[in-house]
Amino acid sequence: MVQPMSIPAPAQRLLSSSGEKVRNRSVHYEMNDPAIIPDLTRPMNGLVEAVCSGWSLESFDQDVREITERSAELLASWKP
Repeated sequence: MVQPMSIPAPAQRLLSSSGEKVRNRSVHYEMNDPAIIPDLTRPMNGLVEAVCSGWSLESFDQDVREITERSAELLASWKP
């Protein structure tokens, strides 16, 4: 079992309910929640800012990049 303390902070944020909302609205589901108001001047129509209080697309992107790089490093070092 993976201990929560061993999960890096960027991964914890991406796996949080807010991170899940961004993923769901980006990939799986339409944006039919009246509380989510698109900002057509922002990248991704302001989705990250609309569903994640205090987050920006830039911070979300940084988390995704950090986790992607770490995952690639772990997979590259894995020996079956």
